[in-house]
Parts: sequence; C-alpha cells; structure tokens
Amino acid sequence: MEIFLWEKYEIYFYDEVVDFMEKLGESDPDKATEIFQDFFEKIKNGIGLPTEYAHGHRKLKNLHDDLWEYREKSQKIECLIRIYFGIDKENKIIILLGGQFKHDDKEQKSKLNTIRKRWDTYKGKRCKKL
Repeated sequence: MEIFLWEKYEIYFYDEVVDFMEKLGESDPDKATEIFQDFFEKIKNGIGLPTEYAHGHRKLKNLHDDLWEYREKSQKIECLIRIYFGIDKENKIIILLGGQFKHDDKEQKSKLNTIRKRWDTYKGKRCKKL
C-alpha cells in the first residue's frame, strides 16, 4: 500500500506562483506541464503526493517544520526550479508561497527570507481568527 502525503488537502497560492509558472511555461513547457501534473493536480484532486517524493526521489525537502520546497531541474533552461509551500495541517491547506529559478545560493537565501515572512504572516493571521 502506497502512503501519500497531504491527501485531501486544499491548495491556495500567492499570485507570484502563477506568474512563476507562466514564465516556466514559456521557457520550458514540458517541465511546466510535468510539475503541474505531478504536483498541483495531485494535491488539487485530493490524491496527495507519494511519500517517496520526500525520501527516495528527493523532490520534496522539508526546510523547517511545515515549510517545504518542491525541487525540479530543467535541462532546457539549465537551472534548478524551486516551489516553496507551507502546510497547514490543522485546516488541511497547502499554501504555495513562491517559486524561483535557482541560479545561486545567495539568490535562494533572499527568496527564502521572503517565503518565511509570508509563511509567518499566514500563520499569524490564521491564529488570530481562532
């Protein structure tokens, strides 16, 4: 029996993720389709992601607590692709916080600071509603 992460979770996103996926679609349509089908559609349809993504394939990397990174590589545009998201287990929600074409560690560090701020803002607003 295959075990899935985040079955029956809803998926929400920052507008930046849509912009990022549009840029990826223009630069590498095949990779954009693969990511859309492999990640977004599985979550949206309630299937979840196979646990092997976090262990064997290493498509998923846990950055801190409920903050994650989806990892891919595009041969066509010769860069690493990163999509950052947070997991709200209590409400069964995945928040897509941002994406980037990773070229260097300095650029990624700056992006991660933005992502962490967005996640902290989400968690703060969520806590106030309770």
